[in-house]
Amino acid sequence: MVKRRQYDLTTNPKLGEARAVCLAAETAVKAGLCKVMFQTDNLVVVKAFESHEECCVDFRLQTAKVQFLNWCSKLSDWKIFHIPRKCNFMAHNIAKWAIASNTEGQINPQTLEATVLDDLVEWDPGALNSRSCLSGSNY
Repeated sequence: MVKRRQYDLTTNPKLGEARAVCLAAETAVKAGLCKVMFQTDNLVVVKAFESHEECCVDFRLQTAKVQFLNWCSKLSDWKIFHIPRKCNFMAHNIAKWAIASNTEGQINPQTLEATVLDDLVEWDPGALNSRSCLSGSNY
């Protein structure tokens, strides 16, 4: 059973990305990692989380920043980097797949088709349906 947190669902992409980075930090600590590089395509989150200021300019990120820094304090070394979205399709692909398949919680990567896990190509949920429609044709 997947434990849900109060903040798991959000419709704000910036807040969702901030919470995802927090979850990554928590997961890294619980996995016993010591040195971690966090990557996100949200520059606002990167600037807020790497800032040495206690308060975020965007107050909606404040709680996530405190949680992130709390988890990172347990690591011996960490950095957070901005990467272009075109180099980070996998996270968006998995999110789209989860919505399309009505799935939530932990996902076994082996259950996903390879195109969902492609980090350099945006996944098209309609392409799968198109291919399956053509699979029985004589073309």
